[in-house]
Amino acid sequence: MIFIWGNSTGIYFPSHAGVYGNDSVLVRMKDGSAKSRERLEAVLGEISPSVADMINPMEDVLAPQIYPFRVTGWVAGFLAGVELLLTVAGIYGVMSFLVSQRTKEIGIRVALGAGRADILGMVVRQSTWLAAIGAGAAWRWLWRRCSRTRSRRSSRMNGRHTQ
Repeated sequence: MIFIWGNSTGIYFPSHAGVYGNDSVLVRMKDGSAKSRERLEAVLGEISPSVADMINPMEDVLAPQIYPFRVTGWVAGFLAGVELLLTVAGIYGVMSFLVSQRTKEIGIRVALGAGRADILGMVVRQSTWLAAIGAGAAWRWLWRRCSRTRSRRSSRMNGRHTQ
């Protein structure tokens, strides 16, 4: 690896330099300007003229290595979007079913003088109550699961492995 600080130049050869296929020299520069690149080519030309022809920006070198992780992120984001759409559709379906089950009750309340805000409040209260019950059950399950995992880890760390 060649390091350039100000007017001084340093060369670093990694310990795995003899590995087949390791024919790269890594250079870190403060800026990627043309002037810095020309200076680098001049320094490399003094060491080995053929090396100066193989200069590539680090972004170009790392892009093929990073690409699988980016694709994984894109796929995960797409699947999360699909999951969100399915969740919204499911919630809509459940709320639609619950409201359709209470149409007689809603009709009687409207006949007795209930306004839109009263009916909407009744439906929102019911959905909030159901959401709170679901969130509480999920929180309790998560808490018990995490507590069980922590107790297993601590028993392994203390040398007591229990099933």
